[in-house]
Amino acid sequence: MHAKTTDPAHPAEATGDAQTTLYGDIGPEPITTATFLQADRPLLIPAYGIGRDSTAILIKLKRLGIRPDLILTADVGLEWPETYAYLPVMNEWLRGSDFPEVTIVRKRSPHVCDLTLEDELLRLGLLPAIAYGKGSCSAKWKISSQEYFLNRWEPAVLSWRRGRKVVRAIGYEATECKRVDEASTYRQSNPSAKYDYWHPLVEWGYGLDECVEVIRDEGLPLPPKSACWLCSSSKKHEIERLARTHPDLFLRALLVERLAEPKNRTVKGLGRNFAWSSLPCAAPFLDELRRIVEERERTRAAGFIPLTRGARIIHGVTPPRVTRESLPVAA
Repeated sequence: MHAKTTDPAHPAEATGDAQTTLYGDIGPEPITTATFLQADRPLLIPAYGIGRDSTAILIKLKRLGIRPDLILTADVGLEWPETYAYLPVMNEWLRGSDFPEVTIVRKRSPHVCDLTLEDELLRLGLLPAIAYGKGSCSAKWKISSQEYFLNRWEPAVLSWRRGRKVVRAIGYEATECKRVDEASTYRQSNPSAKYDYWHPLVEWGYGLDECVEVIRDEGLPLPPKSACWLCSSSKKHEIERLARTHPDLFLRALLVERLAEPKNRTVKGLGRNFAWSSLPCAAPFLDELRRIVEERERTRAAGFIPLTRGARIIHGVTPPRVTRESLPVAA
């Protein structure tokens, strides 16, 4: 599949499978930019990942005169501090553009006290799912939390009652043909009664370079790469940067890795085929890591269950959570 650039106001006529694959929706009338230039348009909810792709989408929507009805982001509690710091910058721009501010949702669990993915990994002694080749953590920690919120968001509920779907805008780049094709294939096999999906960057022919240009032209600072700081897809230079710039977070990542060792059958550590603790940048942290693990073992031997919160396990280390937790969270 090859991405094509179309005039947003006059998209090409959708007459075949390629068009539906490009834009990621199902049915005879694909969702395109023109869909939202009509008076009677469906609700539009961009998924905001606090990265360059989704930021460029919001800027382009403003230039096209298309106002989102809701801007949604799911917080797993593990974004880099620089990413959390970008949210106030973006919200200020959104207010000035007469757009809704970003609504933050987080996973809810009535049975366990896991407030973040880190909590769950520490409690279960596991690595992130992606380390085991199981795709990503999106379904449990991102998709489900957004579903929970939208199922209770009145405009969406009213739209569904009228038999009209809500459109989710997803920030796949025009160069990410494989991801778009896989998403479209999945939706064809698992059609949704509630949502249509739109891939605006694909329609507009935008790759990362175009997204960066749009953000710079708007006068906004570039957001950092949106990713979890203990992601198994991290490159070695990113791991080294984490150890250098956020040693508290790096130590917490090493703890997750160490506690998962007994269950590692097919992987060596957070790096899949290597352990983060084996990297030279980890050497200064190993004594402290050993002390933390021994303290947990003493706590268990005394009949107590160690607290799962990373900030409480690592004494004397206060992670930079203030920026994130000071942000408004959807009820």
